[in-house]
Amino acid sequence: MQFVAGQEGISLQEDIDRYAWNDNFALAVTMIREASPEAFADAAIVDANHAWVAFTGSAPKEALDIIYIFTGSHSSVSVEVRTGSCFTEAELQSAIEAVHYAVLESPDVLDASTWFDTETGRITTTVVLESTASASVLDDLGAVAGKALTEATRADILNCITTSVVRSNIQVTGGSDSSTEHLDCLTTKDHYTVKEFK
Repeated sequence: MQFVAGQEGISLQEDIDRYAWNDNFALAVTMIREASPEAFADAAIVDANHAWVAFTGSAPKEALDIIYIFTGSHSSVSVEVRTGSCFTEAELQSAIEAVHYAVLESPDVLDASTWFDTETGRITTTVVLESTASASVLDDLGAVAGKALTEATRADILNCITTSVVRSNIQVTGGSDSSTEHLDCLTTKDHYTVKEFK
């Protein structure tokens, strides 16, 4: 933090006041996620003094209490409470996993990597295919992904989430060793990713 303060031309204390709350906000979000999984949608730090937490429907009292405690300890930070999100974080993760495994387990698919783009609302699966795969296989996999999404979610979520399947031009979709089973789930404010290598 001393290095960052020097780079920004501010004192160490100013730097601490500006950024030290990030870990506490992450902890508060974890508490909200655990207390209200049926409502929690997403959260993000916007800048040095602003963050937001989103919910489907109204924000639960337990979540508001946690936010109140956090802002009471960090008076310089403003936390926006957003309501009316289309789906919860848990519903999104279930949808991503359902799409991923439905595509991965399809014939002609060797490997797959699946992620969600919050800006477009799209679940995209990149696949490595058998060399003998037909030209129409991507259309077939697109139908598989759409069906998996439909079966894994509420009908109204489909107004907010779409799917696509694209072909990779490389041998595997990621990682250095595709010979062992590996599952890697990554969650950030920008996207959710599931990767598996056979």
